[in-house]
Amino acid sequence: MKALFAKGITSIIEANTSLEDYAEWQKIYAAHGDELPRAAVQISWPGLEVLQKYGHQTGEGDAHLRLGAIKVFVDGGFTGPAAYTIEPYKNQGEYRGKLTRTPEEFYTIFRDAHRLGWQLAFAYDR
Repeated sequence: MKALFAKGITSIIEANTSLEDYAEWQKIYAAHGDELPRAAVQISWPGLEVLQKYGHQTGEGDAHLRLGAIKVFVDGGFTGPAAYTIEPYKNQGEYRGKLTRTPEEFYTIFRDAHRLGWQLAFAYDR
């Protein structure tokens, strides 16, 4: 990551990791943070109980490393086609893609993350 500075890159986002992996980022940045680009780390939704026990939220950290948003995968993306769309896919009958969760499950995740002080980031599934 030190080589990123030579390319003019001064900050990065890790767009999908776990709370356990964030702990590794913290160790690395505690030892070498002044030598590395600023980083924000987005955490994949770990579940309400895990997030409540964790006790932290988006924005915590320091000038070098901070917690980013909770990453929520919404649909299957456009590589299938699997992205969830308003209109059906051309020549696919009524098929509109596939959500990774029900709308009710999404609502619960969004509500719970918000109540715990987390921002949300949405993406298609890999």
